Formats: sequence, structure tokens, C-alpha cells
Amino acid sequence: MLEALWAIAAIILIDIVLGGENALVIAMATKNLPDHLRKKAIFWGTFGAVGVRFLCVLLLTYLLLIPGFKLIGGLLLLYIGWRLVSDSKTHEIFAKDSFWAAIGTVIVADAVMGLDNALAIAGAAGYRDWE
Repeated sequence: MLEALWAIAAIILIDIVLGGENALVIAMATKNLPDHLRKKAIFWGTFGAVGVRFLCVLLLTYLLLIPGFKLIGGLLLLYIGWRLVSDSKTHEIFAKDSFWAAIGTVIVADAVMGLDNALAIAGAAGYRDWE
């Protein structure tokens, strides 16, 4: 019981720490919308992003059981990190003028940036115990 509570606390803490950039993306993607549409786009974009994150965690908990998958993932993360450090291009999130475009941007950006969250959550959830 104590182990389960610790895992839940770790998952919540990991998601809070790694999720800060997602709030910035939501703000940038919806800043050009009128107030009444901005609030709806933030809600539905966040709702869709949480759904995508949930599906990613479910998928990753099973993928992490594959022998060698963590090694491949680690090497891929090293390559991505190296590319980010050596890349001089700036990556921007552009504000959207339409409701559906803003929601799509929020969901896609969260899915891309939330991969580290999903991996950390899947690891903290104790996927080894599910074998």
C-alpha cells in the first residue's frame, strides 16, 4: 500500500515538474483568440492533450517490457539532446487565429513535448511489476 502511494506521489510530482512548458505552449497557441474562444480552446486542447498523454503512458508501459527498448530509447534521447544543443535554429509556437487550429496545436505540441512525461510516468508506475 505504501509503495502504491509513493508511486502515485512520484507520478504527480514528475508531471508537475515536466509539464511547465506545456502551459507556455497553450498560452502561445491561444493568445490571438477572442476571450470566449480562448477559454474553450484551452479547455478542449488540454482535455485532448491529457487523453493523448494517457494513451502514450498505456502504450509505453507495454513497450518498456520489450528487451532492449530502453537502450534504443536512451540512445534516441541522446541523439535528440545532441541535435538540440548543436542546432542553431529557433523553434517557435505560432499563435493561431482559429479555434480548431489552436486546439490542434495544443494537442500536437503536448504530444511531442509530453513524451518525456509519459516515459517518466510509465517508469514511476512500476511497469516491472506488471510482468
